[in-house]
Amino acid sequence: MNARMLLLLGVIVAGTAVGLGALGAHWFETKAQALYTDPELQHKRVEAWKTGAAYQMYHGLALLAVGLCALHTPSLRWDVAAACFLIGVLLFSGSLYTIGLSGVTDWKAASKAWLAVIIATPLGGTFFLLGWATFLWAILGMPTTTPQR
Repeated sequence: MNARMLLLLGVIVAGTAVGLGALGAHWFETKAQALYTDPELQHKRVEAWKTGAAYQMYHGLALLAVGLCALHTPSLRWDVAAACFLIGVLLFSGSLYTIGLSGVTDWKAASKAWLAVIIATPLGGTFFLLGWATFLWAILGMPTTTPQR
């Protein structure tokens, strides 16, 4: 991907995080009351939604940083870091939003189809870590001197 595309993806991911965070703070709190009768479970699902939005924002900003670095020193490493961040957002944050909206209160009794959603959360976190490791690798590959302009 070119630096412009990385910057665009960062803006989209961060911008939708703002919208989903606001949705969670207003609409989802009411929706959670309708989906879950247990107040403790309502609170856990709302907090999970907030966590999803926060991590989406962190990684949207990380994508912007990757894009800015790619402007300076083009490298495939930036693309790998960005892909890991994007996959992480889709899996980690997406699974937390899905879990909140699911209405499922007993995951052990839920159908096996929901297993993919449960597995997606730690898998997404793993992609976040891979993204940060790749980001570090890309930074270490940058030249130590600034090219003349």
